[in-house]
Amino acid sequence: MFTNNHAASVITAILPNSTNRAVLDGVLEPSGYAALTWHARGTLLKDNWLQRFLPPISPAKTMVQLLLPDEVTEPVMNRIVEAANLHKQATGAVFSQPCDGVFVGDEFPALHALKEAPPSRREHELSADLSLIVCIVDKARSDRIARAAVAAGAHGPVIYLCEGRGLRDRLGWLRITKQHEKDVLLVLCGLGDIDQVFQAMASAGELHLPGRGFMYRTDITKGLYNLPSLVSNRHYAANVQQIIHAIDHLTGHTHWRDGALRNVGAGASTVGLSMETSAFPMLRDQLCVSTVVRREQQPALIDLLLDHGIKGINFTFARFDNAAATAQLGGAKITDDYAVMNAVCARDVGMQVVAAIENHTGDAGITDLLVYVNPVRQVATYVYRPGQADNRAPQPA
Repeated sequence: MFTNNHAASVITAILPNSTNRAVLDGVLEPSGYAALTWHARGTLLKDNWLQRFLPPISPAKTMVQLLLPDEVTEPVMNRIVEAANLHKQATGAVFSQPCDGVFVGDEFPALHALKEAPPSRREHELSADLSLIVCIVDKARSDRIARAAVAAGAHGPVIYLCEGRGLRDRLGWLRITKQHEKDVLLVLCGLGDIDQVFQAMASAGELHLPGRGFMYRTDITKGLYNLPSLVSNRHYAANVQQIIHAIDHLTGHTHWRDGALRNVGAGASTVGLSMETSAFPMLRDQLCVSTVVRREQQPALIDLLLDHGIKGINFTFARFDNAAATAQLGGAKITDDYAVMNAVCARDVGMQVVAAIENHTGDAGITDLLVYVNPVRQVATYVYRPGQADNRAPQPA
């Protein structure tokens, strides 16, 4: 049986491997919170002309994700920033995403018996002027898209491995033509830069062509990020990210970043004027349906999602670090494996899918389950439109 709780948010932290235990043991476990963790990598480009011929540097990261009531999200985020030193340059990020709906199984260790989060020793400046871009593509295309994001003014994307499932998997032996392994690229971006970064990534990945991938962006309630993008041998007093942050602080806003330098003719140029419109317009009534379930129950739920109108699903496997768990082996805590599944669809389809999951899990006796939905603002992918002269042109999903 599901418990519906709308007053909750998903907190995601991107941490260096050296600080993830400090967050899990020092912030989450004393408060009784349960968190999903999985491996990721950053993106660092070399700041010289040889960079286009060399693969990016990929510093190891740990993704930590947990679901919390809205009233404790900001104190917990401040404590994560403090424990992992995320306010310092080139460390990591933390952000919260609002949920339109949260549905928790009776035995899922989330939103149960949570203690009040103790305050941090200092309040950190969490920005409300952020958005999150999520891009799912074949591994061979991820480096190209990451370089395009950095060139458009974003930080180096954080990348982790996932698997994809969709309608093509039901085409019998033809499914061997599809590559299941994908890369997920995460980019945190200020609202002033979001359009140009989104368009640059979509163009670099040729997402308007069939079979190239899928990209979307979602809202962020509050967040902070200090993720690097370039490594240089030059010795400057400050890097580009520090300079941009300083200008934001001096002006009190990010509107000065609303447009890049543009040529307006007769040898003149201007800044701050956004003269372009995105080929992938803003969408309404789109949702990302996220399902967290034990690993052994994941195949049955994928079939259920595809049966009820979901066209594509990406999923990754994560460890569930539960503060209430008592099972140990050799003095070490035993963590369970869970599958984290994400699917973007229209709102009406998403609500039908949530109802179908509730009915199926109730009949099957699956009570260790979490489903939450987040609003999606923009999508870039190929959409077939019968009757058009050129079906390869970019179209809204």
